[in-house]
Amino acid sequence: MTRVAAFLIMLVAIAVANPVMTVVFSEIQTAPDSLERIELHMYSGLHGYDLSGAQLITRAGTAVIDSGLAIGYDSTYVVIDRSNTTGVFSLGDDSDYVRLCIPGSYETLSVRYPANPFRAHDASWAPPFGASASILQWWEWQNGEWFDYYTWYVDETPTFGAANDDASGGICGYIRDDRGLPINGATVSISAAQGSVQMASRGVWFWPDGYFEQKPTGPGTFTVTAECPDHLPGAYPDPIVLTPNELREITITLDRVGMTEEAADKASCVGLHQHGQTLVVTADRPGTAFVTVYDNLGRVRMSEKVTLVSGSSEVPLSGLQSGVYFAEARKGPYRSRVKVILW
Repeated sequence: MTRVAAFLIMLVAIAVANPVMTVVFSEIQTAPDSLERIELHMYSGLHGYDLSGAQLITRAGTAVIDSGLAIGYDSTYVVIDRSNTTGVFSLGDDSDYVRLCIPGSYETLSVRYPANPFRAHDASWAPPFGASASILQWWEWQNGEWFDYYTWYVDETPTFGAANDDASGGICGYIRDDRGLPINGATVSISAAQGSVQMASRGVWFWPDGYFEQKPTGPGTFTVTAECPDHLPGAYPDPIVLTPNELREITITLDRVGMTEEAADKASCVGLHQHGQTLVVTADRPGTAFVTVYDNLGRVRMSEKVTLVSGSSEVPLSGLQSGVYFAEARKGPYRSRVKVILW
């Protein structure tokens, strides 16, 4: 049996229930407008497709592919743009979805951007101006089975009509505790202007303990954070600026939470969760809490004293840009933490 692992960065979504997953989106360019285009290639699946009359649906509308175009199990890379479609062919520069509906097929194939860890199975980086988002596919033999892997990356030199390249480099490293011991199961987040992705540090198969990896990413400026139960959140202290095909290895340290402190957290009478653009603080009695919001580099971005009522109190997340944050509510010896994602 061949199993398919759909990777947005590393070990994000494994489709073990379905032995075959169809992957046809290969490369996307959104800007400048004169170079808006999509490349299709048959990476996996049971058969090829006649694209005649197929619909490409985006937020702007629907484009219909001209007759005579097809993809199959060969070296064909089909480029779709305004020259071989009718209707509305338009791609959002920073965010959009693309759905491919093929006549006679029960499948609706799709891809979205920017990268989003909560939609890892069909999400791509948002391609910067003049660059493309490209897919990398490879096979690995593990535990007696072949696994089919995919990840999206940014390519500064698009290769529409040919195989994708510039797929080296990226970010890898280790998550360790304050004793220097590796931590398996930490959630590692990598964020950039073109999106964000998540993976887990682990020691399975050929991976060493505490290791994480995103290869490739392509060029860009990235921030890396990590969090794990029983540990304080941590971040790599500086933005990571990568050139094409550059690989950077880093280490992030997560301090352990003391047993007494952790017991207080679990018995806490103050709770915290995100509701859209608002933090909701819950308490079992009136009082005062201090709410602090940190960015993914550990810098304080908001600090507020909140007068609590029995039940829920709201704290607007005003003045914060889109991104990943960590919020903490403290009431006496009790506290609660939550990860905050603003779009």
